[in-house]
Amino acid sequence: MNKAKFVWDPNSNQTFTPADGNMNTPLTGPAESFNKNEGFGLNTTGELFIDVSDSGMTVWGSPTPNPPIDETVFKILPDTGSLRVASPGSLAIGEAFGDLAVKVIMEVAHANGSGDNSDPLHEREGLGISVNRVVFGNVEINISNRSGLQMLGTQFGDFSYLKIDNAKISVTGKSYCHITPNAGEKSIDIMNFDLSLSDNSWAYMDSMSFLDGGTAKFSSIATSDDDSPIFYLFDFNFIDDTYQKDLFSIVTHNGNNKGGFTFFGIGSSFSLTAFIDKRLLSIDGNDDPNYLWSRINRDSAVIYKDGNLNIRLK
Repeated sequence: MNKAKFVWDPNSNQTFTPADGNMNTPLTGPAESFNKNEGFGLNTTGELFIDVSDSGMTVWGSPTPNPPIDETVFKILPDTGSLRVASPGSLAIGEAFGDLAVKVIMEVAHANGSGDNSDPLHEREGLGISVNRVVFGNVEINISNRSGLQMLGTQFGDFSYLKIDNAKISVTGKSYCHITPNAGEKSIDIMNFDLSLSDNSWAYMDSMSFLDGGTAKFSSIATSDDDSPIFYLFDFNFIDDTYQKDLFSIVTHNGNNKGGFTFFGIGSSFSLTAFIDKRLLSIDGNDDPNYLWSRINRDSAVIYKDGNLNIRLK
């Protein structure tokens, strides 16, 4: 007897398995048909591909009267689970404000990447979002087990804009977070954002801007002496623009962290001086400029390599 075809249901907890299909057999339909209402979630151990057929809005974590639980949980499980959604329309994940606030938790643990942070353009996602406009309304994404979040524009997909109302993303276990919209001026708007990397994980982001009153934290966290969690970031101008204090953080293990931050295209002593004097970085919670100068590797072959500003410790 053939297994019944998987049908997405906004009002139930569901599990998608390899027997339900793969990337070559997408689920197709209008945007609203792939909503997932508050209190209901999805586990996927197979390769689930959602291919939206219109330019409407899909909502994960839509407020619902008397939900069974307060949170909407998606789990992308090792070793074969993945979730990719493609849409010419919009995707909203969670709701941050008022009595209708809904938190969406996404556990991404698809073990199919190399964990090599030296090549940030050649990995396979556990969670892939190729949607024109995306809102992280109220979301926590935990990425582990050599997995990744991939949101790519230009030749890679339709993704062109991300608004972050409230989001916390944790990347560990040699995993990654790669968010690059279609070419455009400041295509990621941030209100409240926390992105942390540990062990040998990496993140690659560009086109960011901060809304009025917006706050963020980018943290490189070592959990062993050999860890190298690295951020690759575009579109920062430390000389002319104003940013919040301690926007960037390096946390060491026994004083060691082989990772740090690479800021593309701004490798100069002027950028470095502004970065330090404005106290944009803390190392183990200390943002005193004299301390920062004593800890940063200022070898010009390192810190200004390839025309970038590469913040690494001695």
